[in-house]
Amino acid sequence: MKKGKLLKSTGIIALAALITMTGCGKTQKDANNKTSDKSEVLTLDFFSGPGNFMGKQEGWYAKLIKDKFNIELNIISPNVAGGGDSLYQTRSAAGDLGDIIVVSREKFRDCVKSGLIADISDQVEEAEYLKKFDKGINGLKEYLETDKVYGVPTWCSTRDSSEPDIAGVDPLDASYLRFDVFSDIGAPELKTYEDLLDALKKMQEKYPTTESGAKTYGFSFFKDWDGGYMKMANCLLNQLGYNMDNTGFYIKNGDASQVYEATDKDGPYYRALQILFKANQMGLVDPDSSSQTWDDYTAKVKDGSVLYAPWYWASVTHYNTPEKENNGVGYAFVPIDEANYYVEGCNPYGSDGNVLGIGSKADDIDRVFEFVDWYSSPENTYGYEGGLGPQGYLWDIKDGKPVPTEEGEKYLADPFNFMASEEIGGGQFDKGRMMTNATIQSTRDIDPATGESFVYDGWSSVIEGKRTKLDDEWTERYGSKNAKEYLVENDKFEVSPGALMKTVQDPSDIATTRASVQETLINSSWKMVFANNEEEFNKLWDEMVEEMKGLGYDKCLEFDKQNLDIFKDAKSKAEE
Repeated sequence: MKKGKLLKSTGIIALAALITMTGCGKTQKDANNKTSDKSEVLTLDFFSGPGNFMGKQEGWYAKLIKDKFNIELNIISPNVAGGGDSLYQTRSAAGDLGDIIVVSREKFRDCVKSGLIADISDQVEEAEYLKKFDKGINGLKEYLETDKVYGVPTWCSTRDSSEPDIAGVDPLDASYLRFDVFSDIGAPELKTYEDLLDALKKMQEKYPTTESGAKTYGFSFFKDWDGGYMKMANCLLNQLGYNMDNTGFYIKNGDASQVYEATDKDGPYYRALQILFKANQMGLVDPDSSSQTWDDYTAKVKDGSVLYAPWYWASVTHYNTPEKENNGVGYAFVPIDEANYYVEGCNPYGSDGNVLGIGSKADDIDRVFEFVDWYSSPENTYGYEGGLGPQGYLWDIKDGKPVPTEEGEKYLADPFNFMASEEIGGGQFDKGRMMTNATIQSTRDIDPATGESFVYDGWSSVIEGKRTKLDDEWTERYGSKNAKEYLVENDKFEVSPGALMKTVQDPSDIATTRASVQETLINSSWKMVFANNEEEFNKLWDEMVEEMKGLGYDKCLEFDKQNLDIFKDAKSKAEE
């Protein structure tokens, strides 16, 4: 922590400082019970494990916290610094990660054991905002096996754990099609994924090339995000109502009442690969899929050459514009009867696996805590991506609901180029947002002052205000106002209740074995999708299973049973 030039203490200055602090809220005291001097600029090193920005916070958010707390942020992000965990290891070995620290739950536990995190039990007792996240705080205490408070999980929700964790009207992961082309072929009912493939083939025939002359395909994908599985297969697996996260090679539905192994031929992973194989047999899979990158993929989406996408943010966000939608053109969610879309429930214990704490080397922990407490406030949450920042500028409250102001409407029309006024800090508005990539309260949560989400995509005023011809055509077709309403009304969400899970980490021998088994699963999955015929497809599957078992698959599965049981127990408790 770096401090600006100290002001000499005089009776008048001390009194003025006290008045200033009182005006900002309760007076904070440092470890020596001396009144914290807010006349000093306080620069806090904010170590953000999930961060994607490195350097000094700028823009309107910087002005907001400078005016409010006389604090500046120096954001440290290992993702940007490069070298994987090297920055974390270097700084933790030196005994000082930062003044505010956001790292994974597992790393946080190590930091507490190493004495890098401050005990904030006393401060939390007097907190103004953090108290509403007591479930998350107590869950973390349980995880750390302590009765002291060292931190709070990030992305905590105060909503019911059985509610789908969605703010706007479109789920992030679902089936999105070029709805204008889909309508041109009569928008047939899709009962199965085979029906989807037939529709995509007709769409491809109807719209064989884009305006730029590029050939269209039903599917296009890439290898960048392959982790423990082939990413595109996993996307379809999620649409079928299943998930592999936290349970290794076990595939389960939302509460683990239905469980499969990754190698089960009657399971959803095989079904997902089967769908992609059939798509390729029909000429619907982009042949560049195995060699292209995420950037290549999004360029094709922007050009309109990909007719289906499993993500809202990789279809609607990249292709649709108000002008296109007002002409009835763009991507939209299209339901498939066979699908049962897996979605996480709102999680009071934090939904991204990270934890925020205060560094034990911070010079003035109480003053840092005052900022951290506010960092969990509604005012701060509006500063995150998807929010409209300080109330009164881009948004305000009318008849109890959040509505965009005139300036807000200008921002919504062209967010990437909207410049903030000098009065609030200047610069491009989006670049002036909170750049820590970590928030204590989920932005998809509900602001009690308005009854609507912190992100404007969930506001009734925005939803109704930006309806287009495409929206109206979609509503006429499916009878609901939007995708979320349709999925709720038709019980098509497979909600996995938000829960506290203390998963067991792989020991080194299991981790090594798992890496080899996963590599086989991924490589074989790609081969199967591009197999010449069904006979070769099944032969490759059998060979994959045999190779995985030879590498130690069963050993991993035996270990994974612990986490499957933990998952099942946690979800059961969340539903009580």
